[in-house]
Formats: sequence, structure tokens, C-alpha cells
Amino acid sequence: MSASDTASHSRHVDNRYVWRDLGVADLDDACRLSAALGWPHRREDWAQLLDVGQGIALVHDGRLIGTGLCIAQGALATIALIVIDEAYRGLGLGRQMMSRVMALAGDLPTMLVATNAGAPMYEKFGFVSRNPVAQYQGVAAAASTSRDPSVADMTMADRDAIERLADAGSGRGPVLATTLVSAEAVKVYRDDQGGVAGFAARRPFGKGEVIGPVVAHTRAQAAALVDALLAQANGRFVRMDILADGLAPEWLAERGLDCVARIIQMSRGELPIPDPGAPDTPRQFALTTQAFG
Repeated sequence: MSASDTASHSRHVDNRYVWRDLGVADLDDACRLSAALGWPHRREDWAQLLDVGQGIALVHDGRLIGTGLCIAQGALATIALIVIDEAYRGLGLGRQMMSRVMALAGDLPTMLVATNAGAPMYEKFGFVSRNPVAQYQGVAAAASTSRDPSVADMTMADRDAIERLADAGSGRGPVLATTLVSAEAVKVYRDDQGGVAGFAARRPFGKGEVIGPVVAHTRAQAAALVDALLAQANGRFVRMDILADGLAPEWLAERGLDCVARIIQMSRGELPIPDPGAPDTPRQFALTTQAFG
């Protein structure tokens, strides 16, 4: 199949399989596939991904057996939810799905989050390890420490500054827009001049809520933002996907969040993300979600 044929991913039948666009009518079956892997995605989570991205469906005998999504985020794209039904694994369908989803990304540099088991397949497509990701979750427990007065609720006047900060990682462009709309709370960290030095969002996801993205210039700013959001979610189930041990495990455990999985953020191509070690450069401490990169 030529690259142009793959990119169009129009209806294709090879006696057994049908490749086509993933649509709203597939969401219940897509939930079935992700639930079989133990992933927490609700129908609403799938719908949000599909709303900002393009999806490919693999169907056999009228039954959805595979999915893959490409989410364009301006100058980069993320790849998510490459899923093949367990009964159909070992047939090369995962590699075919990946090829089709990669074609949707075109020439954009791409990112994804992989399990240790899935990483070798992605390496064959030119992906390299970028950052470790630690998945933390649990019932939020508000810390006894006093709140940082520099943390405030986001206002509409903060939007441009937040968009600039979001360029420190993934979760930008249309992903940032849908995150802000669906968030139950967005906090900003104000510097001494009243400007926005960091931000973080909390919104419904999976079994409860997710905090992410978290972007700030320092770890102390990131911790203050997370503390403020956890205080509002006290007693509720919360998840975070933290990049490169950006927040201390002991600090998170005191707030009810324990590490339940370690995975890998991978990339292909030169990403338009500034070096977090450079002076006065913001850093992404937590992902929006693993699917959004």
C-alpha cells in the first residue's frame, strides 16, 4: 500500500479485515477494547480524544478489533491508544495500525507514551526514549501545609500566557483548548510582577479526576499548583502522570497518591520543545494524560 493510500485510510478489505475511520459510533466498542487492557478510559474520554484527533478503526466480521489515534498539536503530534484485541495479536496488525496512524501525522515530529512491553515495536518506527513517566493515583488527601499565596484561579486574561507555557511540552493547541474547557479547576502561579509563571488543570477522567498538565519554572511552583488542586479534590480519586520524577514520591504519598506504573515517553523527529535546563525556561512536570502525550 502506498503512503497516499495509507494516509487516506479509506475503506479497505483484504478478505478478513476492514480499515476505516474511527467514528462516534465506535466509542462503546473502543471502551471495551481499552477496558480489556485495564485502562480506565470512559466513553467521554474516548470522545474527547476523537474530537481533537483522527482515529483509525480495524474491523473483523463487523466487530471492532483495533484502534489508533493521531492528535495534531500544532507543531507536533501525539499518537495514542494503539490497541489490538488480544485474540488478534501476533498477526502483525499492531504494526499495520501504527503505520497508518503515523501516516496521519505526516512530517510532524511525534510523541507517544509506551509500556516497556510496547516500546520495542515503537523503536522499529524510529522512536527513542525521551523521559520516564510515573503514574500516580489514589484518594486525594489535602496536605496540612499552608497554601502558597502566589497560586490563584485562572482568569481569561491569563489565556495567552498559558498558551505560551504549554509550548514547554505536549498538551498544546487544540488539546490545551479542550483541557481548559473541560477542567473543573485551572490554577496559575503568579510571579512577583503578577505574570503567569506556571499553570495546572484538574478535570474528570477515568475512575475519577486527573491533574495535568502541570507546567512551571520550578519544582516549588509545580508543587504549589498541585497542592491547591488536590485540596479542592480532597477525598476523591485522582491520577497524575508525572514526567522524569518531577515531584518527589514521598511528597505525593503524603497527599494520598502512590506510584502504580512506570512507562516511557518516546519521540520521533526533532520536537519543538525548549530545553528545560535552559535559564528561565518552563518545564512540563505532568502530562495532560498519557494519550495526549
